[in-house]
Amino acid sequence: MENFYYKKGWEPHPSHQMCDWYDTIVTIIETSRFGRLRKCEKCDAEQAETVAGRAAHPELSKKCEAA
Repeated sequence: MENFYYKKGWEPHPSHQMCDWYDTIVTIIETSRFGRLRKCEKCDAEQAETVAGRAAHPELSKKCEAA
C-alpha cells in the first residue's frame, strides 16, 4: 500500500474512526525511527509521524469505505 506525505495540520476524513496515537518504531522514509502511529478502527488505514516526516495511507483522505 502506497503512502502519501502530508503537512502538519492535515487530518483524516472525519468518517474515519481513528484510535489514539501510540509510540512505536515507524519506517516512513527507508530508515526506521521512533515515532507515533494511529489507525482507523473500521478500515485499518494508518497514519504515522516521526521526526523524518509524516505519512498516511491514501484511503484516509477520502470517506471511509467501511463506514
